[in-house]
Amino acid sequence: MRIFFLSIIIAGNLFFSGCTDENAVDSRFRLKEYVSGYAQSGLYKTFSSNSSTIHCCVIEYKNGKVSKVTHKNSVWLPMSAVEGFSENTSIDSYHEYFYEGNSVEIIRKINSSEISYTPDTVQLTLDDQGRIIKKINCNTKDTTTYFYSESGLLNKSVSYNGTRSSITRTFFFDSNNNLVSINGEIESGDGNKIHVNEYFEEFDTGINGFKESGIIEGAFIRSLSQNNFNVYTSAIYHNNILIDSMMVRLPVTYSDKDYPVYGNCLTK
Repeated sequence: MRIFFLSIIIAGNLFFSGCTDENAVDSRFRLKEYVSGYAQSGLYKTFSSNSSTIHCCVIEYKNGKVSKVTHKNSVWLPMSAVEGFSENTSIDSYHEYFYEGNSVEIIRKINSSEISYTPDTVQLTLDDQGRIIKKINCNTKDTTTYFYSESGLLNKSVSYNGTRSSITRTFFFDSNNNLVSINGEIESGDGNKIHVNEYFEEFDTGINGFKESGIIEGAFIRSLSQNNFNVYTSAIYHNNILIDSMMVRLPVTYSDKDYPVYGNCLTK
């Protein structure tokens, strides 16, 4: 059951945070690498309770903006898929970023010349404050529009998965500008509805390192808050009946200089 519903709603999510000028940002917020689990909350992906460094990300910057994000060991392959391997293996995938005016293009590729695939391309439109207002998946033609409150916080997103489904998400923040919950409704083409409730808990008082780090795949939900959440939970309902739930604990630690630490890539 989980796989079916997750395949529907993955299409309705973002992969980025706002652009910033490199000279205006403290270097501690230029995340060079991190365990990807810290950024995935809210993207309806299956989580592991333990963050493994083999699934981390390496971030590259150019001219003050994110230019490439490599996701280590993110593509799993059966032994028959790669010549020369006698057992299952994994390879890296990566996102390349291209900027022009108020548009950003993100292309996902696989780090292998032996595998046949079509690169995924996403186009983002920014407003004059650098906020994402529209996302288009060029492969699937899925679209998402984002709406902000007068205070500048994201309060709603609406996604259309062709004629198959629509996803409406409402975002709620506390008085500290931390995202504490998301209420989502997924409606299929035949009128069937699924409700998804997400919660972000146990915020610390430290600065959120993802908030000013630029466009990073997977980091949008975490980047919305002023501080760092340590627990993520979600519940999925169909006809008011709970059909799936999960809780993930990703505690953020701090260095001796009080910088947030999201994990280190030991293998690159």
